[in-house]
Order: sequence, then structure tokens, then C-alpha cells
Amino acid sequence: MLYGWAEQRGFTESVYTTYELREGDECDGEPFWGLQQPIMIKALEFLEQQGKAVLMEADEGEKGVKFLQA
Repeated sequence: MLYGWAEQRGFTESVYTTYELREGDECDGEPFWGLQQPIMIKALEFLEQQGKAVLMEADEGEKGVKFLQA
């Protein structure tokens, strides 16, 4: 769902924090909106293993993610 959301909206090659994905206005109403942080990280780690995302450190304990073109 996360990667499909990024791909459909042209957000590949864009960077988001996990906070923005969980609680941001652009994600409001999406199935993953409000997802708990540990579950979000697991999903993003799976995308990273598939070569569809890169996780990075962000401010205040948040993680950042860059969605990659498949």
C-alpha cells in the first residue's frame, strides 16, 4: 500500500518521514494513516529489502524514507 501510494501520486524519489506517512495531511484517509510506528518501520524495511525504498535517520527519533523508482 505504501509503495503504491507513492507511485500513483508521483512521489517516487521523494523523501518523507514516518510521521508524515502516519499522520500527514497527504496521507489522511489512506489505509496506513495512523499506523503504529513499529509496524510502519517493518513495512518500510520490507520495501527497502525489495529495492523500492531507502530508510534514513530523521529528526527527533523519526525515520525518513525515500521511495525509489521500481
